[in-house]
Amino acid sequence: MTEDEFLELVRKHQDQIYRHALYLLKNSEDAKDMTQETFIKAWQHRTKIRQETVRSWLLKCVQNLCFNQLRRRKFRVHLSEEEGETLEMLLHTHSHRSNPTPEETAIKQELK
Repeated sequence: MTEDEFLELVRKHQDQIYRHALYLLKNSEDAKDMTQETFIKAWQHRTKIRQETVRSWLLKCVQNLCFNQLRRRKFRVHLSEEEGETLEMLLHTHSHRSNPTPEETAIKQELK
């Protein structure tokens, strides 16, 4: 697939890929990112993609990327600025201590 053929493929399918990502993620910025990631993967696999199945390949690719994004979101913790500063201070204090208390050791093991 030449560069011109690939650009035509992008023009032809980008709206549908974006709409599918937006439907799955409900966030326009994430949908744009996943659309871009899909076409990056398509470029990387351009020698393996068959013209007859390119549309379904792109849709499956964006779907997989979106599902991965949704899994990452599930484990993301949102901290307020105050909570973030407190956590940063605790981590900084703990990392400079050579002999942690038994309580700190137990907490560290539990967190692992």
